[in-house]
Amino acid sequence: MDQTDKKLLELLQQNGRLSLKQLGDCIGISSPAVSTRLNKLEAAGYLEGIHARFHRDRIGYPITAFVQLALVSGKEDEFRYYIAGQSNVLDCFFVTGEYTVILKTAFPYTMALDSFVSQLRQFGKTTTNIVISTVVERLELPLV
Repeated sequence: MDQTDKKLLELLQQNGRLSLKQLGDCIGISSPAVSTRLNKLEAAGYLEGIHARFHRDRIGYPITAFVQLALVSGKEDEFRYYIAGQSNVLDCFFVTGEYTVILKTAFPYTMALDSFVSQLRQFGKTTTNIVISTVVERLELPLV
């Protein structure tokens, strides 16, 4: 990845709606050259797609919660299969420490969250933290 690719990715992080022409104008290359570079970046695994970001409250998911799970040994495969089918799970991380898994979730109401957590208990002990406010939520990273 060269400096032009990095600049292209930085621009897309800031505004994924920029057209190929707009991207090209910003970095001084043609639209076909931008398209070729984006295809190469995607094929190389640098670019996973360009997605819209929604305000969860506005689309009916005002409850954000982090659920920690101390996964019972031997249940990893079953858990992975189960969690892949849960559309309310935004992120799933295997971590070090007392809990094996941390889930970032979004729900329309607390009863739905409670039902989800109850189902998770088949895989181990849980602890749930409901988000009161969000101070920082970044999707952009500086490219090194």
